[in-house]
Amino acid sequence: MGQSSEEDYGILLNVDYGEELTRYRLREVFLMAKRHMVPNLEKVKSYILADSFYIHYRQPILRSSVDNDNYRALWRLIVSNYINSEQYAEVSRLTRLNGRLSRIMAVKLLRIYVNMLNRIERNERLSNALKDASNKSSQSSRESRNMLDREIRSLISFYMGNMKKVNDTINKARSVLGPAIGHEVAELILDTDVDPYRARLVNMLNSLLKLVVESSRMYDEGLLNETLDKGVVTGIKRMSRVNEVKDLTPTNRALARFVKPIYAYKLATGSLTVKERRMMRKPKIYLVIDKSGSMF
Repeated sequence: MGQSSEEDYGILLNVDYGEELTRYRLREVFLMAKRHMVPNLEKVKSYILADSFYIHYRQPILRSSVDNDNYRALWRLIVSNYINSEQYAEVSRLTRLNGRLSRIMAVKLLRIYVNMLNRIERNERLSNALKDASNKSSQSSRESRNMLDREIRSLISFYMGNMKKVNDTINKARSVLGPAIGHEVAELILDTDVDPYRARLVNMLNSLLKLVVESSRMYDEGLLNETLDKGVVTGIKRMSRVNEVKDLTPTNRALARFVKPIYAYKLATGSLTVKERRMMRKPKIYLVIDKSGSMF
């Protein structure tokens, strides 16, 4: 492999851009971005692909600011804003040393870069602002930087959304359902691009986890006593209401106690079975007495 030129290096000090593993990582990011139909990938340089991954995979250490082109200057602005955002503070706790989650978030960061690059190419005011921001000696440099920062922060908010509840939900899923399921939950949540959909998904998962925990605890502590149930068992049916959880069949009760991931899946998909009960009316004899005391 030939020696990498200065242009091949990104803005991270703690990344070896000439290493074979780094090249493998950036190729993985490129392929995932392509599958997610990120536009204009031909405009994204290799070091940006690598940076977008390692920003999430490990604690980033930025190189000193010596940017000799607008592309690198723009990328530095985006990264600086992102790693100082609330979204990054939440997400980075999940993505550290996790290749799959780091790739998912790298693709989101690439969307921000491509979108911002397209805006600058179409908007002369933003293009001039980027040139001024790169020129430290310019008097308008700070104003231009602030303008670009506002644009970048709006894109971060749009593409990353609100991540505050995500961490709590994923940690709860890991605690209740195990690390493997927690990892899948993390992938599902982070891979949801539209913020309202992600918030709705988080709320649904929280409700599901709460129900799993409560019903499992009741079975573990023996609080669901079959003798308290009213009616006579006449068969088995699918559970249609939450309060029917007390009537789970023995197999599903065992799942609730010992195999919580499968129990949670069946609960979420409505495939749990419960005992079907019916109230049995016993024949009654009525005694009618009139005012005179006569009986009929």
